[in-house]
Amino acid sequence: MGAITSPSRQREIEFRVFGPTPILLEGQAVEVRSGGPRELLTMMLLNRYHVVPDWLFLRAMPPEDLRHDREPLVRYETELRTALAGTGVEVVRYRSFPGSSARFDATLRDLLAVGSVEDLRGPGFQLVGPVMVDLNLCGDLIVRAFEARHAETADQLLASAAAVVEGTPLTGLAGEFFDRQRERLRDARKLVQDLARSRREQSTREMDEVWNGLASTLRSNPFVLRWDEQSRRARQNYRLRRYHEHRADALDWFAASAGSPAAVLPVAIFLGDGTAALATQAALEQLLDETGVDVFHREPPVQGSWFRKLWARGRAETAHLTAEQIAAELERKIRIEVFDKAQAQIDHQQATGAAALIASLQGEERACIQVGSLLVIKANGAIVAKNLTQYQLAWLERNQTLLRDPEGLVKGLETLSSQSAVMAELPPASTES
Repeated sequence: MGAITSPSRQREIEFRVFGPTPILLEGQAVEVRSGGPRELLTMMLLNRYHVVPDWLFLRAMPPEDLRHDREPLVRYETELRTALAGTGVEVVRYRSFPGSSARFDATLRDLLAVGSVEDLRGPGFQLVGPVMVDLNLCGDLIVRAFEARHAETADQLLASAAAVVEGTPLTGLAGEFFDRQRERLRDARKLVQDLARSRREQSTREMDEVWNGLASTLRSNPFVLRWDEQSRRARQNYRLRRYHEHRADALDWFAASAGSPAAVLPVAIFLGDGTAALATQAALEQLLDETGVDVFHREPPVQGSWFRKLWARGRAETAHLTAEQIAAELERKIRIEVFDKAQAQIDHQQATGAAALIASLQGEERACIQVGSLLVIKANGAIVAKNLTQYQLAWLERNQTLLRDPEGLVKGLETLSSQSAVMAELPPASTES
């Protein structure tokens, strides 16, 4: 799933309610025992932006887990603080509920099984810091899918959303409260899987139509309701965008419209050796940050050689730029570093991400990095930076395995360029797995 990188220590932190472990730090499981600490952590993850009151936690715990413990919450809090040490995330203890009734919505009321905001008065716990939970990340990916301008990008984002929640929910947690949430999480997971599958099998159907058809049977599910609210504005914009795409003045309308979603860029890194993988990824993310782009989802790396997919999006200051314009600026920065040594010396004074990226590839014989339409390829000892045309990008979408074969990718692009610029059909996709 996606990970948040702590700025001070550059450590990737993942929090999960799906799968066997609730915390991954640098890809390694952090042990949090069940029977108290894990249950408390899970309740805070399910209610990321709200305080979990003491009484609710104590009611959710099986009585046998509390029978011989006079001060269970104190001990559980201490164990959690120990487990979270070095992650940049802290357990905060509130003496009373810090929010107002405006923050108490129907979703939370149903999830916590309480009647009113008054039920939440009193002491409680909340996680503070760089917390990205798989459940919330899935909703974020659904939003980005509705914002995507290309159907292929939307399909990839939905596939990533389904992958984020593919594990078994609330593994190893017992009790009526967790059994109820587990069933709801399974239903929510099936919704995302069905949405991704429907898009693959019926790509001509409008995405909003597919979502409404699937989600309508789960309106009482608090997790689906949360995703529905999270994606509401994106779905409204999607319908408006699709309406104007069928008008003759579509391009003029897009240029003049305010509040367009920031560009979303698929990112891929292949390294033949992978020894400097962390340095390469950190340098690439620094380059993206300097260009006004944030990485919001990182899929697990594939070992052997080293391959990893990420997703990035523009920030507020670059929201007016298209994905192609961002890719062109990235290409300019890299070309300066590779080809314009005089300008590169000036840039080195600022320790640019482009300089760090090129330096990290020095020990690699074979490498390929894709950011949107930009390709950076190292093959036969040479580094090539190329911004693909829409035709070339469509060809690459159908031949994704070539991202792990830099030499084959170079040859494929050369063959593509030597063919006629206007073709009725794209060359056949690669059949390699």
